[in-house]
Amino acid sequence: YEEDDESVVAGFVQDETDKNRFIYVSKELNVEYDTLFADSIEDAKHQIEEMLIDHWNEEIDYLENRIKSFQDEE
Repeated sequence: YEEDDESVVAGFVQDETDKNRFIYVSKELNVEYDTLFADSIEDAKHQIEEMLIDHWNEEIDYLENRIKSFQDEE
């Protein structure tokens, strides 16, 4: 994938020596190189998607709390 392509939120490849090991990168998750274990490419994709969803939900919670703190000050 191209690093400057903002529409790419994560990339991963299957390890050459272990078919259940995947290496992934994600600017969105602030991961330059990490591994995960999965039964298939689809499972690896699903795991990364879940990590992204959790990350975005945490960001939403953080921002909602920030907004609330500003509104409470008024």
